[in-house]
Amino acid sequence: MTEKYSFIASLKSTLPEESWPWVIPALRQDDLIWQSLQDPKFGEQALRHIGSQPDDWSPASLALLASGYNQHISLETLNPEIRQNALHAFEQFVKPASPHAYDRLTLAKSGLLAIALVERFNRVGSWLGLEADLRNVPVTSLKTPIACLCGITPDRDGLLRFLAGNSAPQEYQELLIHAVLCMPQRLHDHAKTLHAILKDLPLSKCLHALTHLKKLRPNFATSLARLFLESQPTLSNRRSFPSYQENLEQISQLLRSADIFDIANLPSQAASLRSLALETTRELGVTRWLAFKDTDHLLRRLGEAEIIRLMPGHPIALTLRPVVDEAWAVLEGVVDVLWHDLRPRSPTNGVRYQATLRRPALLLAPFGVAFGARALEGAALLARFATHGRDDPESRDDATLEWEASP
Repeated sequence: MTEKYSFIASLKSTLPEESWPWVIPALRQDDLIWQSLQDPKFGEQALRHIGSQPDDWSPASLALLASGYNQHISLETLNPEIRQNALHAFEQFVKPASPHAYDRLTLAKSGLLAIALVERFNRVGSWLGLEADLRNVPVTSLKTPIACLCGITPDRDGLLRFLAGNSAPQEYQELLIHAVLCMPQRLHDHAKTLHAILKDLPLSKCLHALTHLKKLRPNFATSLARLFLESQPTLSNRRSFPSYQENLEQISQLLRSADIFDIANLPSQAASLRSLALETTRELGVTRWLAFKDTDHLLRRLGEAEIIRLMPGHPIALTLRPVVDEAWAVLEGVVDVLWHDLRPRSPTNGVRYQATLRRPALLLAPFGVAFGARALEGAALLARFATHGRDDPESRDDATLEWEASP
């Protein structure tokens, strides 16, 4: 009987044992890389060509090998044929022939895309504007190409700082975390790389990055959060500002700092900061309620936001939005809300759920679930956030339904 191929067993017999705890997690970090290595033909090819040097097991080396090129390729003397193949791959990637094209991304194509992106950097002299070139590409489809790019670009630090910076979309921080975790390096090297970037970021972006890292590597996120807090001794300080707006910003900063202390597994310090934020709020005579945060990941994009004052007798119609996600925040008043699940494959298809809310609450109405609301006792104040505007062409199939169920 033929013994089943095991790449990880072959890898362990090739690499020094002390490197297993950091090389293997780096390879597992990227699904496409790990799946490619399970193929016996490619797995054995990688073992022969890359061998026992842990640092060589990078996404770039594997992708170039999958493309049929030398993993130590020189970009300065790049073969014109390779350059042309990379350019063609990039053009197809940013303007796919079908929406399913990203599902067919291969490791070899990821290597070609990385080469094309280096060529772009060499031509432009900067990473700025890259987000515009890639605006139609889902972030999940960028993970492997960006991880490969980090291994071949001469400006890796600049690339990582671009992914984390203000000019890039916030979700590109997920690419930053992914690219670093794919590097075959010890955890303390990952920590040094990420800390050097996070310490220079606005607190909101730092929190977003740490929150995402916590989902992937909770213990590492705790260590990195503590390292970050050691370099930011003033985060726990509270000051009085003459400007009302400055005091509001301080409240936000205190709450974000508290979230970082939570990630660092320092709950008493987090509670202390939240108390300071509450004290500042009371001094301002403000009742502040956070509707939702970007780190809640409730909406994949923001197309429209509005504040609605709802009067009794004038309900928000029960509306089915086939492609639009909505988040509703009940801010004031007593509100009766209704959901009707009309998603064909949902286990709760056809179910109607009604609730009366007497305190601030956050509600989600995903696409395919009809939602409506009505005020019961005086005026009610709501905030609505949607992935698409009402005038968006994708909202044309919205439909109004009867509030009361048909017999």
